[in-house]
Amino acid sequence: MSETTVTAFTPGTELGRFVAARVSNLQETYLAGSPATQADLAKLRRAAGKAPGSVAEVWELTLGGVPQYGSHVADEPSPNEWACHTALTLYSLHQRSKSLRMHQPGVGLGEAVRRLRAGDDPAISRRFSMVATATDLAEVSYHARSLLGQLRDANVPLDYGRLADQLVWLQIPSRAPGVRLTWGREFHRTVNQSNDTTGVSS
Repeated sequence: MSETTVTAFTPGTELGRFVAARVSNLQETYLAGSPATQADLAKLRRAAGKAPGSVAEVWELTLGGVPQYGSHVADEPSPNEWACHTALTLYSLHQRSKSLRMHQPGVGLGEAVRRLRAGDDPAISRRFSMVATATDLAEVSYHARSLLGQLRDANVPLDYGRLADQLVWLQIPSRAPGVRLTWGREFHRTVNQSNDTTGVSS
């Protein structure tokens, strides 16, 4: 597979489709110059690293309409709420001041980080490993924010619907190893197939 080839990916859960649609709407209205969307993304950036529901100004964006399934403690954020909040706040950091689409279907996290890595940069590999081995979504968000800043600087996009699905699965002990396996395969398989390490500019 060439560096710029994007494999079609349909988010696998209702939440993934929901997040993909919400991010796509934010992205298109932001790129069209909407002041309201610029304000929404600024609110989401201020909520990055905080728990779902703890920042009232983003309730409509991160809690409104979020699909729910399974059981969870009523006074604690659900797995879907954690995943939606984390994906949207990370996207807001990724898109900041960019005229390119930082949400791009088909670009998994492992592939995105592989595109970012210049040669064999151990610092990037360490940051990615810290994201992959984090034990909860607050920790994932903490470690991912530095990676997202680097992806943004290098114009490397990411599929946020796919990420949202994976953030849900990371919270399920039986599914988390599969997420990490997918990220590792994306990261290392494409390294072996291509030496092109440039970012994506469109």
